Amino acid sequence: MSAVKVNIVIDINNVISVYSGKQGCMCGCNGNHRYHSIHKDLAAAGRGYDLDDSDISDLAVKRMVNKFNKAGVVTVDQKIDGTYSDYCYIDNNDTDRTNVIYFTNGSIANQVK
Repeated sequence: MSAVKVNIVIDINNVISVYSGKQGCMCGCNGNHRYHSIHKDLAAAGRGYDLDDSDISDLAVKRMVNKFNKAGVVTVDQKIDGTYSDYCYIDNNDTDRTNVIYFTNGSIANQVK
């Protein structure tokens, strides 16, 4: 995979979850994942266990989507076949933090300009 910068307009209805944490691992050990309530079952299936109510935050999802839409240019990983990963991210080297948005399967391809 190769990281590419793209212009994107994110549709919040395609967002499963968001992550904010220190740069490095994005499993949750360096930060927090918050999940969109409309995709709670899909997110739980991906994790392999149910989500607690404390994991769900439509407000956190909305704030992250607004932040990414305001930035306009984000990074996505492009696979060798030219398709995109189902996430995009912004690394802030000034604060040593990474913000990530995870999408429903295949939906990012419709959002990359």
